[in-house]
Formats: sequence, C-alpha cells, structure tokens
Amino acid sequence: MSGRIRQMIEACPLTQAEIARVLSVSTAIVSQWSSGVRTPSLVNLQRLVGACGWTMERFWSDDDVLENAS
Repeated sequence: MSGRIRQMIEACPLTQAEIARVLSVSTAIVSQWSSGVRTPSLVNLQRLVGACGWTMERFWSDDDVLENAS
C-alpha cells in the first residue's frame, strides 16, 4: 500500500505542504506516508485520496500501475 500512496502523492497536483494543510497534519506525516514509514488511518487515507482528486476505487485499482508499466 505504501507504494500506491507514494504514487498518488507524486501524481497529486498539490505539494506535500498543501496536502498537509488540507488534511490538518504536518508535512512530516505526509512525507512519512509517502516513504512508507507510516500508514495513514482509513479516515486520513480517504481524505488524502480526495485531496489528490482520486477515488478510493482508483486507489485500490491496479489499472494505473499496469498503464505505467507498459
């Protein structure tokens, strides 16, 4: 799951600082999610997915991973 979170954060139109501000968490927390050091709670994951313009369905789908591999 950490790889998927990193992929989403890297593709997100917001910076990590902007994500942190929207989610009311520190930039260190967003960085830790991105690097796999920590895993967001389900509530924060849902908020992160929404902030990045994704859906939970897209987050759990392998479609983007497969498209980027080809």
